[in-house]
Amino acid sequence: MLFRSPAALAALAGTTYASGTIAADRNQSGFRLSFEQFMAKRGGSTIAARGRTMKSQPMFASIERTYGVPPGPLLAIWGMETGFGAVKGKQNVLSAIATLAYDCRRSAFFTDQLYAALTLVDRGVMSASTRGAMHGEIGHTQFLPKNVLQYGEIGRAHV
Repeated sequence: MLFRSPAALAALAGTTYASGTIAADRNQSGFRLSFEQFMAKRGGSTIAARGRTMKSQPMFASIERTYGVPPGPLLAIWGMETGFGAVKGKQNVLSAIATLAYDCRRSAFFTDQLYAALTLVDRGVMSASTRGAMHGEIGHTQFLPKNVLQYGEIGRAHV
């Protein structure tokens, strides 16, 4: 993949090793919990209650009519990933992804994510300073950049 835009090249040149990302990657304690423990830790009952109240908003009926996606899965993803947009992360996305591409555990996977992130920078959807979660997830749904490219981008509202 060849990136020619000055913005993408500058964004790549500005990445730094994200030691916090490596620490988070090595300590994903949620994978050691049962489903019930994980839901309790994340506040699953509170998220479900809020989702039930939001479900009747006209926006969700419109999405279901247009795309065939019922409100439940959307609300579950939105609620569990970011608390309905309240917590989207503070890590520099490009540095997190570049660090994981450099790391030996899943280099190929994150190299593809880095190329996708630079494509988003090329398109003006992301910038060098875009913030997200520790592994480079962005926006309300915490999609990785390749998923944003594959499933659609909603302008800057997504990130």
